[in-house]
Amino acid sequence: MSPITYITRSETFSAAHRLHSPQLSNEDNQLLYGKCNHPNFHGHNYKVEITLKGEVNSLTGMVMNLVDLKECIKLAVMDPLDHRNLDLDVEFFKNKASTTENLAVFIWWNFQYHFLKNDSWRSSSARLYKVKIYETEHNMVEYMGEGELDEAEGQVDVALIKLMGVDIKQDGLDGRKKKSWSLDL
Repeated sequence: MSPITYITRSETFSAAHRLHSPQLSNEDNQLLYGKCNHPNFHGHNYKVEITLKGEVNSLTGMVMNLVDLKECIKLAVMDPLDHRNLDLDVEFFKNKASTTENLAVFIWWNFQYHFLKNDSWRSSSARLYKVKIYETEHNMVEYMGEGELDEAEGQVDVALIKLMGVDIKQDGLDGRKKKSWSLDL
């Protein structure tokens, strides 16, 4: 077995949002989120780090070509998020608060979608290991794919992922189907 290494690429993007949960009243949102609930939005210069884990290819000496990783980040992060209003421009946030935690989840699943769509990227041993987002220099969130995503809330094409042979957990208790799912790589 070849050595296992972790590769990380970082990018920065700017986006506006308003912390506001549709499940809470306006008063509760104001109490919970304070100035971040301002109705005219506010913005951040986010820094995102995408970390992949995989075996070093004995021929190329790489887990994944960093040029390919840069392109995947462009498709999954920069194109849908840079200079956007998360609440107005990103479907994922139509019914949930655009917290940095939820942003990390969105980036994870959107990266998986674009990564798995590309045959050459998918054929490498590289697998998404971690998404880390810096909202400010003091506040950051890490997400490592744990938990489940309600397919109705995401923008990931479940059928496409199934066609690629990736197992998607869908069984609930007592063998009943449930609406949430996760990738099993």
